[in-house]
Amino acid sequence: MKKTGQVIPFCLYHRIDAATNTYLGFISSPRKTLMEDGTENYGCAPEPKTYRQWIFAGMFYGMMPNFRPIPVGMKLFCAQRSGSYPYDTADVTLTYDPFNIKNDCVYFMTFSQPVPNTVPLYFHKLGLHVFPSFDKFPPSDDTAWEQTDISPVFVMTKETVGDIFNPSYKNTLKFKCVNGRCIPWVKNISDLYDSDPHKDLMVLDDCVLFCNDLSISNTNGKPANILEQVSIINTRNPFFPFISNFMIIVIIFLFSTLFFYIVTDRIKNTNKKK
Repeated sequence: MKKTGQVIPFCLYHRIDAATNTYLGFISSPRKTLMEDGTENYGCAPEPKTYRQWIFAGMFYGMMPNFRPIPVGMKLFCAQRSGSYPYDTADVTLTYDPFNIKNDCVYFMTFSQPVPNTVPLYFHKLGLHVFPSFDKFPPSDDTAWEQTDISPVFVMTKETVGDIFNPSYKNTLKFKCVNGRCIPWVKNISDLYDSDPHKDLMVLDDCVLFCNDLSISNTNGKPANILEQVSIINTRNPFFPFISNFMIIVIIFLFSTLFFYIVTDRIKNTNKKK
């Protein structure tokens, strides 16, 4: 298997029976297969096979949930499984403590805001059941449907980045560090992103390590590495770190002018009294 940079697929399954108003969804971790050459491959149960009335409904790519640190722009989410039959996804929430891992969660890591080459994944909820899908509309006309608090999230798919686990996939999925975030860089990107000075393309885990050495500077909105940040900080006045040196000079000049005016006026008034 080619190096995928910690990217793995996650599987969507649906169980639908309109006659009984049944619309259930389930997010599953991928199946891991050990290949003859000792490498590991990941995938989902292929369509149109069914498993206990669950039908394969789609797939998206996310980062391995145990990768640390969590990349800028991504979040760790918990797809909580129901503790009783039919064992579907009961809720999808943001994980605030990435070290407090629960056994009833399928964890996946993906973008929390739109980025190029991703699509929205919606989570519609009805009672204690969550229906994950790429459709912004709920699966039925029931007015009780609502979206979860974190819906939608933004994920990579075969359509946006290709079938990266297919042996015929020609290129390793690459990313580019743009303003501190790793952007999947496989199709045409708008000038808004392409104007960024960091041109290197790399697998996701390498990109994350590279981006962690960058932070948004206060000059031109471009990323700066640690040495550049230190240089910026050293050029600031230590007593007024958020005011430029030019503004400090202007303030001192105005204060000096005002002080001179007050002193001169008092001297004139003193001479008049004499």
